[in-house]
Amino acid sequence: MHLRFIAIVLFSLCIAEPIWAQDTVTGSVQDAKTGEYLPGASLQIEGTYSGTITNRQGHFSIHIDSVPVVLVVRFIGYQSLRYELEAIPEGELRLPLAPSVLVLPEVTVTGEDPGIRIMRRVIEEKQKWTADLKTYAVNAYNRFRLENDTGIVSIWESGTRAFWDRERGVREVSQWQQQTQNMGLDQVLPAALFVMNLYDDNVEIAGYNMMGVTHPDALDFYHFRLEEISARDSSEVYIISVEPKQKTSSGFLGRLSILDGAYAMISASLEPGDAFLFPPPVQSLRASYSQQFSNFGQRFWLPVDFQSELDMKLGVDRLLTFPPIKVRQISRLSDFEVNISLPDSLFESDSIVVEADSLSRLEVRPVQTVGVPLTQEETEAYASIDSTMTLEKAYEPSGIVARMANFKMGGGGEDRDGSRGESDRGSKTFKRLNIEIRPNAWYNRVEEFHGRLNIEIKPVDDLRIKGMAGYSTAPSETMSGGGISFGQNTRINLDYSNEIVPRYASPVRSRFLNSAAVSVGQTDYFDYYQTKGWQVSVEKRRLFSRGSTFYASFSDRESSSIRTSLGKSFLGKTIRSTPNAQVAQGRLQYVQVGLEI
Repeated sequence: MHLRFIAIVLFSLCIAEPIWAQDTVTGSVQDAKTGEYLPGASLQIEGTYSGTITNRQGHFSIHIDSVPVVLVVRFIGYQSLRYELEAIPEGELRLPLAPSVLVLPEVTVTGEDPGIRIMRRVIEEKQKWTADLKTYAVNAYNRFRLENDTGIVSIWESGTRAFWDRERGVREVSQWQQQTQNMGLDQVLPAALFVMNLYDDNVEIAGYNMMGVTHPDALDFYHFRLEEISARDSSEVYIISVEPKQKTSSGFLGRLSILDGAYAMISASLEPGDAFLFPPPVQSLRASYSQQFSNFGQRFWLPVDFQSELDMKLGVDRLLTFPPIKVRQISRLSDFEVNISLPDSLFESDSIVVEADSLSRLEVRPVQTVGVPLTQEETEAYASIDSTMTLEKAYEPSGIVARMANFKMGGGGEDRDGSRGESDRGSKTFKRLNIEIRPNAWYNRVEEFHGRLNIEIKPVDDLRIKGMAGYSTAPSETMSGGGISFGQNTRINLDYSNEIVPRYASPVRSRFLNSAAVSVGQTDYFDYYQTKGWQVSVEKRRLFSRGSTFYASFSDRESSSIRTSLGKSFLGKTIRSTPNAQVAQGRLQYVQVGLEI
């Protein structure tokens, strides 16, 4: 094993207590009066950077190194609870929070909205403490849940020890990961890299560079309005609405919670504004994000969680419709160590995520894990989803085109007695209109997002018709192609395409794996160019012998270079990108002739 890799793994294990060497405390947070569970309540071990959040059902799991400790439980609109834990309980804790009884002033607006004044202070305070934040290490947990209109389709989770350096970026050491049996993800997954920081100056989402709500220029870009005043313990919490001043601007709208006195953003619930649009075949797209922040009794306000919801519908009118795609994400960051020295060995490699050795990294969730408890639905999904329940089955399309794939035409087929009908004799009929539909998508440094739909129709054995339509967000251009092929022993092919393609194909690096790497900031493996034109070819089989084939083709194509357009991924991560290699531009006509024996 490489010495540098050993150093990385040992460092990650030395600065973080092994996750299976701790005691686990589980329980729920509820409204003291109504008994209602409180999802998203935060828990912190007093005097430390360690904490967690409750899941969608109000349940939590937290790890305790030793007792006694004090658990501090917070939720906006409620009095915080300090719970003294003298021993590890055998059962689950029930932690009740009482609604805040702080007498709050009425919001009276005269002149400049108070929300503007409050956000001006938030931005000023942020500039002070971010200037002194140089590095940190953190335990990161992330869970994605994929759903369709009937329920959960798949789940995948990952746990890492992550390291952030202001100048050198992010590195993660994978400690464990788990997925439902139908996923088949072999690559090592990050966790912290999937967590957006809504406190950042700029937030990258799906190729859109969104100005953050605490950006130094946010007051010129956003409308801020004080909507109400809530409370946390004896402190006021300002609830401020935010929306872009221009409807056509790529910005956020939603609500912010600002803690009085500290003038810090303690939570944000945001969604992209009206300018967050995608072309067909995306029919609708809705995304929302929520996040909480804590200073853990110190001066740096760091994210403790991240939750997102993405709902997308794909289709082409009534021709082709896919089941809704729903992605649910929940992440947790805990056990921060701030402004510590990070070894150079962490950043010598281009790999964002490295895998701990077999003794450290687990393929299933440890019994005592850094994470957020599974919901009942998720627990049942892990138990019931097997390898046969593929994503292709879960998102099988419907509509006219999809029905045609199984539609029988003409009078062919079998009679009731099993004999062939008279209409089949001496003629070729459309026994089955064989249609293959293949959606595809990838992400790279020149196209950003590219979505594509490939359709191939084979009405009879000797005839194939194919078509392709795609859209790339970076050049904002539609890609297209099509072709026809007919004949048996002598086959004629005519093809046209206008698309961006890799200069060289790779037998070991698929576009899916490359997309995953680019999205988390790794180097794009391929170089690309744009090609447009047509080709006609003729194949003559069995020319001299049974296995011989003669072929000849004529091509007329134009090629052009493509510039690198992506500096950061949609996760907001800086891409280790090299310039896209240039190609000789112009029109090329050529003939190919060959003989295979």
